[in-house]
Amino acid sequence: MIVLDYEVYEKSFSSEILSTPLERRWWTLVGTGTFLKDSEPVKAKTSLVAYRDDGDWFFTPPPYDNSKDSFSITPEMLEKDLKDDIELRVPSDSPIEVVDLHVFIDRGNYLSRHISFKLRNRTQKRVTGYTFEIADSGNDGSISEATGAQRDWIDPLGTSHEFTEEHNTALYRCEGEKKIHIEIQSAGLEDGTEWESESYKKLLQGEDPEHQ
Repeated sequence: MIVLDYEVYEKSFSSEILSTPLERRWWTLVGTGTFLKDSEPVKAKTSLVAYRDDGDWFFTPPPYDNSKDSFSITPEMLEKDLKDDIELRVPSDSPIEVVDLHVFIDRGNYLSRHISFKLRNRTQKRVTGYTFEIADSGNDGSISEATGAQRDWIDPLGTSHEFTEEHNTALYRCEGEKKIHIEIQSAGLEDGTEWESESYKKLLQGEDPEHQ
C-alpha cells in the first residue's frame, strides 16, 4: 500500500480506551488504499489500526487476506442469516432483551459481520437508558453503547429503533473467526430504578478477567 485515504472509524470506539494512557491507545482507520499490483496502482477499500506504544506510532498491515479472493464464499453464504452464531448474554432479570437480530457477512470484508437488532422492553415502565456491548471471544475490540437520550427511550413492552453495527470476527484471516456476543449490561427505568448485570458490576470494579 502506498496511499491511504482514511477516516477514523468511530464505531470501533471502546470505553476501555479512556483508562488507557495516551501513549498506548489505538484507533481504527478505514478508507480507500492504493496498492501496487504488478507495478500498477489498484484502489481497494481497506482498514488498519494505528496505535501508540511507549510514545511511538505503529500500524498494523492492511488485511490483504480478507478479500473475496482469499475465501471460498458462495452467493448462498452471503444471503444466509448468521444470527444463530451470535451468543446473547441477557440475564433473566434484565428489563430489556435483544429481538429482531440479523447477521450477514460483509460483502466488502468477509471477516466482518453486519449486525442489526432491536431492544425490547420487558417491563410495564418506560426504559430511559441502557448499555450494551458487542464483543468477541478474543477481546480484540468491542463496541459499547450507552444512551439516555429521549429518542432512545423504550415504551412499556415496546421495542427500540434498529441498531446496526459492523464487527470483525478477526483482524486477519489467519487468526481464525472468533465467537461474537451481545451483552445487555445495564438499564434504567423512568421511576429511577437502575439495573446492572453481575458481569457489568465486576467490570466496573475491574474484577472481570474476560475484559482485562
